[in-house]
Amino acid sequence: MRTLNSKKLVISLSALLVSFSPLAVAEIIEVYTWKAFPGKGTLMLTNMAEAAAIHTEEGASVYMYAHNVGSTQLVDYVLRWDNREAWGATKDKSRGSEKWVEFWAKTSGDPSGELVSSLGGQNLDANVKAEDFRGLNTYGVWVWDPAPGKNAEVLQSFATATNIHQSLGARVDSYAEGFGGTGNLHYLLSFKSWSDMATFQDKLANDPRWLELNSSGDPNNMTLIRSFSGQTVSD
Repeated sequence: MRTLNSKKLVISLSALLVSFSPLAVAEIIEVYTWKAFPGKGTLMLTNMAEAAAIHTEEGASVYMYAHNVGSTQLVDYVLRWDNREAWGATKDKSRGSEKWVEFWAKTSGDPSGELVSSLGGQNLDANVKAEDFRGLNTYGVWVWDPAPGKNAEVLQSFATATNIHQSLGARVDSYAEGFGGTGNLHYLLSFKSWSDMATFQDKLANDPRWLELNSSGDPNNMTLIRSFSGQTVSD
C-alpha cells in the first residue's frame, strides 16, 4: 500500500509541475462525461447545446462527443482553450454569471443526466489551438499510466508513434492530465470520418515501422488503463 501511494504521489506532483512548465501556453482541455437518464438522451443534448452557447460567449471552444466502442453510451462535453490565460478568463466570466444561474435553475427542475466524471488536461504540443479540432468527427483515445521513472521513455514512444500515425493519415494529440487526474497520459487519434479511420487502421496493420515499435517496446514502461472510440454530436 505504501508503494502504491508513493507512486500516485509522485505522478500527481509530476502532473502539477506541468502546469508551471513552458507548456502553460499550450491548449487546455476540460472533459465532463455525462450519462443520460432513461428516455432523456435528447433533452440532455438540448441542454448541452444551450450550455455550449453560454460557454462560447465566455471564450471557450465547445465540442460534444458520443462515446462508441469501449464505453457505455456516455457523452463528453468538452471545453478547449488556446492557453491557460484564456481558460482563466472564461472561469472568471462564468463565476456569478446570471445566465448560468438561470440555466441551472431550469435544468435542475427536470434533470436529464448525471455527471459521471470530470477531468482537466494540457496538450503536450504548445502549437495546438482550441479550434484545430473542428471538422474532425471521429476519434480513438488510449489512456496510459506511466511506470515510476519512465515518463521520458513513454514520451519517446509517443513521439515515435506520432510520426508513424501522422504519416498514415491520423491527427495525433497527447495530453497530460491536470485537475481530476492521477498523472495518466492520453494519446488521441482524430479523423474526419469513420471511413478515414478504417483506411488508417488497414494501413497501420501492415506498417513495418508500427510492427517494429510494438515488438521492441518495453511493456513495463506503461500500462493501458482504457481505450474507446467516439464521434461528434455536433461541430
